Amino acid sequence: MTRPTTLLRPLVGELSARDDPPLVLRRERPASTLLDALAPTTGIGIGVGVPLVLVATFEIDASRLPLLLVTAIAGWRLSWTTFRSSGGIVQPFFYLYFFLFLGVAPLVQLGVGRLPWSVVPDDGSVRTAAMVVLLALLAHEVGNLVGRGRASRPRPPTPVRRVLDARRVRLLLTLALVLYAIAIARLGGPGALFSSRFERGETLYGTRASEADSLGILLSVATTAVVFVAAYASVLVAKRSRSAGQRVVALLAVLLAVTLTNPVSSARYHVGVVWGGLLIAVLWPLTRRKVAALMIAFTAGLVVVFPLLNLFRTATTRDSDGPSTAVLGTVDFDSFQMAATAVSYVRLAGYQLGEQLLGAVTFWVPRSLWPGKPQGSGSILGESFGFPITNLSTPLPAELYLDGGLVLVVVVLVVYGLLGVRADAHVESRTMSWTGLFVPVFAIYQVILLRGSLLQAMMLISLIAGALWFATARVARPDDAGPRPADRREVP
Repeated sequence: MTRPTTLLRPLVGELSARDDPPLVLRRERPASTLLDALAPTTGIGIGVGVPLVLVATFEIDASRLPLLLVTAIAGWRLSWTTFRSSGGIVQPFFYLYFFLFLGVAPLVQLGVGRLPWSVVPDDGSVRTAAMVVLLALLAHEVGNLVGRGRASRPRPPTPVRRVLDARRVRLLLTLALVLYAIAIARLGGPGALFSSRFERGETLYGTRASEADSLGILLSVATTAVVFVAAYASVLVAKRSRSAGQRVVALLAVLLAVTLTNPVSSARYHVGVVWGGLLIAVLWPLTRRKVAALMIAFTAGLVVVFPLLNLFRTATTRDSDGPSTAVLGTVDFDSFQMAATAVSYVRLAGYQLGEQLLGAVTFWVPRSLWPGKPQGSGSILGESFGFPITNLSTPLPAELYLDGGLVLVVVVLVVYGLLGVRADAHVESRTMSWTGLFVPVFAIYQVILLRGSLLQAMMLISLIAGALWFATARVARPDDAGPRPADRREVP
């Protein structure tokens, strides 16, 4: 019986490692360009100009000064890491989230006196939340500074242990086709892919997605992850291959991914990750100019495209007091309000003492096996304060504060800043290793992780990491008893 993967072989073609160039591309010190001049210029414009405009437009009292500092610091660092990096992308996305979601948006909302949700926290919780957010950003800067200091020291390159493998990509693409067909069958036909998000959830699970059974959710998220990674890896293999058939396969895989995860029926943040990841694959390898273009595009997408995509949602938004609140006053930018709500919860019920992090780490354990499994932080806050829904965000600084206070906030964000530097170094090395390919996707997914809650965010990124691990193969070494390099068909 013919194996399914052999059906794809004539199109994919064979990649031989002996004909490939070296795995690691030569890195050159970037010459002074227009981007070098844009870094301080835009840094002043974003880090100084935007806060001054906010001060001139809205009344900024002492309780909001921490948020003004967050806007200034994150704005400056966003500009600097965007225009001065050598291809690193993790840090720019981190600063984009803090600048827009925890800096500009809450200052606009507090300035007009209208928060995204009608459940308004007290002034004391707002002041404490502002300090928590600022402390989190400063702790990240400490870790970032330590990481940059360590990166500047001469050290041997990190060995590459796994690289993209064409045969494994074919297997993953076969699995993606099967899962895609199952999804179409469960939905009742291809046309149902473009029904509304809630209609699609009711069709798949027989109820609202938030109340769906864990097995149905796992199958749906796994399908999204596998189809996306299959398309992502196929594009990268096509960029290396000279086969026209492989380019056709990559195009078909991309069509599967963008129709399965589309703006009409899918969560908008998931659309951003899948479409953004595919764009990164097309632009690979990332350079300074490409990173700058990506960050400009994603910033515009968050401010302009997201509100337009809201037309496809069934939930209605509250009336706004002008263009700024029409965009930044929506529930998409409720991060600071939820942070203040988390502070209010701590004042009433105390700290969770690690339960939320435990729930995030054990996201894969079904509640049927662990009835006492911790709920997501958004669900706890929604039920405790009477929000209209419980599928709420909880930004990372607030979730850490909810779980362990300021100490946990500082410790985790210092480590986060340190690891961000190391992660960007893998992207800058421009290798098609597992780490080098996973980090750019994680960089975009950061917006979901930082917005929270962690329990809700962990499943998709974990399945993406696993699918990408499957698409890579261990590098053959001289003392390795495994197959010869030529037989592994490694793709640098």
